[in-house]
Amino acid sequence: MTKILRWARAIAASVLLCAVAAPAEAQVLGPAPEECTDKVLPSGARIRLEQLGGNPYDNRGRSYFGSSNDLLLNRRVARFAASPEALRNVALHETTGDVSLPLVTLHTTLDPIVPYWHQPLHLLKVDTTGRGVVIPLPVRRYGHCELTNEEILGSLRLLVALGR
Repeated sequence: MTKILRWARAIAASVLLCAVAAPAEAQVLGPAPEECTDKVLPSGARIRLEQLGGNPYDNRGRSYFGSSNDLLLNRRVARFAASPEALRNVALHETTGDVSLPLVTLHTTLDPIVPYWHQPLHLLKVDTTGRGVVIPLPVRRYGHCELTNEEILGSLRLLVALGR
């Protein structure tokens, strides 16, 4: 493993701050793309069900807890069965962990749409045979795609450095 990979893995949470040497250059990137807020999960939970071929969620066997009356909650909560077609379509987008090139990820830790806990689950899948490397950069902030130009540019600089 190269020196920069060892360094990046050791201080991944701080790499972004160190990588941004010229914040003024970040202005070249422009504002965050609109699709970050428009196309993913508007209102937090609505997916474009017509594109998936139905509902991909199933909570028939799930028990919810943490309320003031869990028994009542579980009796009254709406139950949904997943559509087989939707499950097949969702599976097409499942991550494999087969990383053949360096990958730098940015994820806000308080993302209400794609929870941050998805990041470590993906890392558990990563093939560690040495063909690729994944450097997760958590951004301590609320919001989905709420990244600054400086953070995006810094992660790009790191990715270029990893590719050398």
